[in-house]
Amino acid sequence: MPSATRVLAFLLVFTALFLFALILAMAIEFSDEKWIERFVRIGEGLGRLTLVAIAIAFILVEGVPMLAEWARKQWQKEEREKGRVEGRAEGHTEGRTLEREAWQNWYRELEAWERRKAAAEREGETFDEPRPAPPGED
Repeated sequence: MPSATRVLAFLLVFTALFLFALILAMAIEFSDEKWIERFVRIGEGLGRLTLVAIAIAFILVEGVPMLAEWARKQWQKEEREKGRVEGRAEGHTEGRTLEREAWQNWYRELEAWERRKAAAEREGETFDEPRPAPPGED
C-alpha cells in the first residue's frame, strides 16, 4: 500500500498538470498574446504552489515522527540533567536502590547469625540454623 505522502504528492502533481493543461488549452483557444502570457504566468504560479504544497505535505507526514523522536530525546536529556541537579545520579534507579537495600538487609542478617552462632559455641550448644542466603540465591 502506498504511503500517504506518495498518494498526496501524486494527487497534487496530477491536479497541477490538469490545471496547467486546462490553462494552456484556454490560452490556445483565445490565441491572443496578452491572454497567453497571463495563462502562462498563472500556470507557473500553480506549479510553484504545487511544489510548495508537496514540500509541506512531505514535512508534515514524514517529518512529524522525526520531530517527535528529537523532542523525546530532548525531554530525556532534560530529565537526566534535572535528576543530577536533584541528586539522583544516573544509574541510581529505584531498582538499584532496592537491590542495595536487599544486600544491606542480608548483611545485617548475616551479622546477627554470626553473633548467635558465636554465642551458641561459647555455651557449648549445637547451632543448626542455616546461614542466610545472599539476595538472588534464595
